[in-house]
Parts: sequence; C-alpha cells; structure tokens
Amino acid sequence: MAAKAYRGRGGWLARPFLTIEGNEAYEGEGGWLAEPVLTFEGNEIYRGRKGWFDEPIATVEGNEVYEGRKGWFDEPIATLKLTDEGWEVYEGRPGWFDEPIATVEGGGRMAAACAAVYLLLM
Repeated sequence: MAAKAYRGRGGWLARPFLTIEGNEAYEGEGGWLAEPVLTFEGNEIYRGRKGWFDEPIATVEGNEVYEGRKGWFDEPIATLKLTDEGWEVYEGRPGWFDEPIATVEGGGRMAAACAAVYLLLM
C-alpha cells in the first residue's frame, strides 16, 4: 500500500502532495506514467531516480533529516515524530507549540523523510 503525504495535519478533504510507493516518491497521487521526484536507498534520499554517481540531497539519522550528507555540527532541516495516525513532519527541531508542516499516513520513517525533503529542499 502506498503512503500519502498531506500538508499540515491533512484532513477529510485534503489531497496528497506526495505518494510514496516502494522506495520512490511521486508528485500528487502518482499514476501509470509518473516519474519519481525522489528515491531513497538506505538512509539517503536522492532527486529523481538514483544514478551511479549521484550524491544524496538528504540523509536521515534517527528521526532527524539533514541536508546532503550529515556532518559533525549540522542541524537537522526536519524532525519526524511517530503518532497514532502516522508520521508528523516538523521543520527543524520542534518546539512546544509548533505545528507539523506535513502528515504522512502509511509508510515508514523514510516516507516521512521524503515529505520533508520535498517541502523543504525542492
């Protein structure tokens, strides 16, 4: 089953801005002829389909997403939080009253990380 990513907290009438199937993410609800906008392999996320010498645009470590390859003093661009309904994506490190920038239903941590990368880096 495909994971669906919604802006903010989603809602009854919300339409997904990203659909994640397998290790590829498609804009909107995907489709037969859709090309992936993101691909993830291990804990790294790539733009489009991953090629032989491609560098990742983001790396996931734990529940934090970092731009490019994570360095020693890098700050996360997004933080992922697992809830009963799915994953919530927060920009940077969340504070007390922060609202999620995206919600992902279905899928795992990497599906939520793809939603963060799509919103913040593309």
